[in-house]
Amino acid sequence: MRYIFILFSIAFFTFLVYPKQEEIKLKDSMQDLSSVYYKNGLEYASNGEFDLAKEEFKKSIELNKFNIDAQSALKILEKLEKKEIEPNYVNVLFTNLLLKLEIKRISSELNNIKEDFLNVKKDIEVLSKNINSAKEDLENKNLNLRSKVDSLKDDVDYIKNRIR
Repeated sequence: MRYIFILFSIAFFTFLVYPKQEEIKLKDSMQDLSSVYYKNGLEYASNGEFDLAKEEFKKSIELNKFNIDAQSALKILEKLEKKEIEPNYVNVLFTNLLLKLEIKRISSELNNIKEDFLNVKKDIEVLSKNINSAKEDLENKNLNLRSKVDSLKDDVDYIKNRIR
């Protein structure tokens, strides 16, 4: 009975859980790629290359239909095509969006660096405690050795005095 349970558990994981994990990884990678296309679109649009930007935003939406930023950007480009807004305004808008995205990325990197620093700080504190503990152990062992050496000297002196 126990073996049947183990086999059932393995089958359950293999056929139900593992594929879901792979599906999640695939969705995450598609969203990451969607973000790359969105960023590329922002770069093209901020340089006035609106046709290339439009294609990148469309690719972004194909990969992630919930990418509201790419959808909004595409609507702005459509308004530009209809001459409802000025090209200079669109350049500035997309440049600002690109800068905002870059600030968000840098902020995230700084937070990661901060976390790494705090972890290193904790590691240093632990190492410092371990070093102090080892130092105390060595000092205690040194005292014990000195005591034993002194005791041996006393024993040697005692033996010398008895021989005379």
